[in-house]
Amino acid sequence: MANLEIKLKKDHPKEYVGALVFQARMLTMRRRMQAAQNKLRLAKYNYVKLNVMVPAYEQVFHFLDGYLKLQITRKYDYEGTQSALEKIKKYKEVDEVVLAQMEENVGKTDIDFANYNKALEHFKKAKDIYHKKGLRLLEAGALNLMGVAHDGLENLDSVLYYSELSIQEFEALKNPNYLGLASATYNVGLLYHDRLNNANRAEAYYKKAVVYDIKDAGETNPYLCVDYRALAETYILKNDITKALLYAEKAVEQGEKYFGKNDSRTAQAMLVLSKTHLIKGNIERANFYVEMASDIFGGMVSENHRWFVETYFATAEIRKSENKNLEAEVLWEKALAISKRIERELYIIQAYEKLTLHHEENGNYPRAIKYSDSLAILLKNKFKEAKYRQWNQRLMNLRLRQSASNHKILASEIEGLKIDFPSKKSNPALWLSLLEIQLDPIPVSNDQIEDCKKNLDMLLDLIALSRNNFSNQQNRIFYNKKLQRLIEKGLYTAFMAYQKTNDLFFKDIVFKLMEVNKNSALLEGLQNVRYKKIGKVPPSLITLEQETLEALQDTKQNILYLYNKKKIDSVKLRSLKNRLITLDAKNDSINQVLVKAFPKYRQLKKLSVKQSYQEYRKNYQKSDEVVLEYLLGEKGWYRFMMTNDHVTIERFDNVEELRDMIHKLRKGLLGRKKIAKACKQLYSWLIPDLPKTINTVSVVADDVLSFVPFEILNNGSGYLFEKYALRYGGSLQLLKEQGLIAKEGEKWCGFAPEYTENVLPRNQKEVQEIGKLIQGEVFLRKEATKTNFINNATGKDILHLALHTELDKVNPMNNRMLFSKDSTEIEESRALTASEVYGLELDANLVVLSSCNTGFGKLESGEGVMNISRAFTYAGVSSTLISLWKVPDKETAQIMTYFYKFLKKGQSKDVALQNAKLEYLANTEDELLKHPYYWAGFIVSGDTSPIVEKYYWPWLLVVLGIVLSVLLFRKKSVERL
Repeated sequence: MANLEIKLKKDHPKEYVGALVFQARMLTMRRRMQAAQNKLRLAKYNYVKLNVMVPAYEQVFHFLDGYLKLQITRKYDYEGTQSALEKIKKYKEVDEVVLAQMEENVGKTDIDFANYNKALEHFKKAKDIYHKKGLRLLEAGALNLMGVAHDGLENLDSVLYYSELSIQEFEALKNPNYLGLASATYNVGLLYHDRLNNANRAEAYYKKAVVYDIKDAGETNPYLCVDYRALAETYILKNDITKALLYAEKAVEQGEKYFGKNDSRTAQAMLVLSKTHLIKGNIERANFYVEMASDIFGGMVSENHRWFVETYFATAEIRKSENKNLEAEVLWEKALAISKRIERELYIIQAYEKLTLHHEENGNYPRAIKYSDSLAILLKNKFKEAKYRQWNQRLMNLRLRQSASNHKILASEIEGLKIDFPSKKSNPALWLSLLEIQLDPIPVSNDQIEDCKKNLDMLLDLIALSRNNFSNQQNRIFYNKKLQRLIEKGLYTAFMAYQKTNDLFFKDIVFKLMEVNKNSALLEGLQNVRYKKIGKVPPSLITLEQETLEALQDTKQNILYLYNKKKIDSVKLRSLKNRLITLDAKNDSINQVLVKAFPKYRQLKKLSVKQSYQEYRKNYQKSDEVVLEYLLGEKGWYRFMMTNDHVTIERFDNVEELRDMIHKLRKGLLGRKKIAKACKQLYSWLIPDLPKTINTVSVVADDVLSFVPFEILNNGSGYLFEKYALRYGGSLQLLKEQGLIAKEGEKWCGFAPEYTENVLPRNQKEVQEIGKLIQGEVFLRKEATKTNFINNATGKDILHLALHTELDKVNPMNNRMLFSKDSTEIEESRALTASEVYGLELDANLVVLSSCNTGFGKLESGEGVMNISRAFTYAGVSSTLISLWKVPDKETAQIMTYFYKFLKKGQSKDVALQNAKLEYLANTEDELLKHPYYWAGFIVSGDTSPIVEKYYWPWLLVVLGIVLSVLLFRKKSVERL
């Protein structure tokens, strides 16, 4: 081959250089830009050295020089590109194909500098040349670029027309051009995403682009970075943050590997990753990525560029989350000014939206209305087809008018929006926003009362409907946080209506709204199994779903392990993330089948948010039980009290005072300080007068109340737990569901690992003693491994874990319990994460987490505490005994032993724990060790029924013996007769 090349170079220099030029062009088409540039340099060198005088080659050199420079450096040379075009035009015999490509190149540069009309002219010239020469492939590409130019001009109809026409041309080719198809479908996705705000349509087109790009160049195709970034932004729009994070991370990885770390497309992916981290509450990571992106952009373009607009938007959101509202406002104003200078109306719209909301939240209604009006004019003139943006702006305008001057919204205005709106099923979030405006705090007339009832009932329906859009628990948790403000407004409306009318309908709605956002994702996880059986879902489909979910959990856990390593295996990580995407798509399709094909299952899911307190009271509440349920809002807090014959609902304004007192109590507890004053004050606020018949208090806490052990609240005559047994629940519906899955049994299994650091000196003795008492299976020291736990947990009635727990403040799914290392001595072999527990199938009646902080964790609005206990509940455990802080090892062992002693006697779990604490205090002489820090940290959550029936069998044997004796006597008497 080398000899042939030398001979060709010597005997046929023109053909040799022509071959090099051809190779350079082919490499360019295959996106191998660096190789193309090397081949171009070789061609130019030999062109001069061999004195080859072919003008057509020179024209190609002019085109490829500029094109490859842009592709490799990502630095735009506007004047250089224009100059190259003019040079080509001066040749006597112009190569029209090269000229058309050069027109495209200049048009792309115009696009980047926001010269959209000029760009359109260049693309049209290129398209006409390709059409004349019958080059359908290149013509299809030019049509696609014309769609991009119209996108910049905000001509939405033209964007769709040229993009769809381009797709048709590409598909009509004998050999499909996947590169062109990927570009065209991506651009249509962009139209639906950015312009029309239609996330579902955008997602469908972006996914097509991914398929085409993979067909074009495989998984190593650098342009997958752009596709993944777009999908991540779409999932943010859909509130699917789990997928958004996955695709944003993949976009950055793909960009860094194939475009380079300093490429603009990689930087744009970083901005989306920054947004995703911010939504998840990780401000540090959000700042990191936005700063990296800003540095990359700064080395490429001036501030008057769309990339800096995007950077300012992202940075402003971070500043807002840090409560630096003035800094955020300055950044939005800068983004607006640049957007106007470069005439990017989409960015102007986004800036108007952000500034309107910003001033509304700060009560500056005149300025908010000013920006809202500007937004309305722009949408009317340039974005007539952007229905979702139009609807949101009209909603915003109504809300502002209502807030600014107590303007009463006319029924005709509401009805006008309803007529224009899409169906509730297709966009429940839009209807929820409208409902927020409609909710009148104090209905007066009979008509208003009836309207209020309809609106509150619709609120619950829409919440149920909107949640069905999320198959992932983490997404439901995120969405629940967004619902919290609306739920609080509905709650206030219902409460005030009840106060005014004494109508039991409103009383029931108050309860439902207090319940609807409490641990709902966890509740759905438990209900799903039962609902699928009632809904007659085939076992094969249930098995397929379970296998898919288990594979998802395993994959997520393996990704987590990789991130925790000092050196990350990037190849393995990429493979795992690809597998995660495949499994996620499979899970989505299974959920779609479940919802569409099984209407009874779908209906059961919907009805779960509308269950009345009467249902629990009639079927599940014990005669000596009081339920105390709380909800803490921004402006007030609510208390719901229910006994067998009485229900009260109250609202209090001192929510900040309550939060401060809880903080003081917790600080005093952990510091082992005097807390009597705080305990007494909290008792007076939180605990109403209870009937004398009450023995059990069921607490459904909310927000920071979840960190308060109600047992230590004191009215001056003793602790609350001295008189009452206490249990805790995530919601009444969750307590009911845990009661339904509860069972009796004494199959006990205990684990007590050994540690070389931070030793637990009494954990092994604790497990040994309880094992003897219960006659269970014991795993000590090196036998107490994660593998042994997973292999032995299924089928056990009680699991006892005396070990260390580590909390992850950023990612609760990474909360973990530490076992002994197994024979592999791999660090991961000892840590059982919350994520892994979620994936287990357990049927235990009780899990005792004799460990530090198993009831503590990250607090999520509405969903409660993201702790280890929650993971076990999701896995199917009906009750857990947990700790709210680091309880000392010695006192833990004592209380646990007492607890099992009373359980063995047939006492319910809450009573057994009550008596265990009382016995600890009775047997402790050191007054310092009687401080609640040493004994109050353990609480029982969930179903509290006994693990065994009380031991009536000795008496039953006596009675049975008497009965048998009587029967025997009667039989003998008959025989004698």
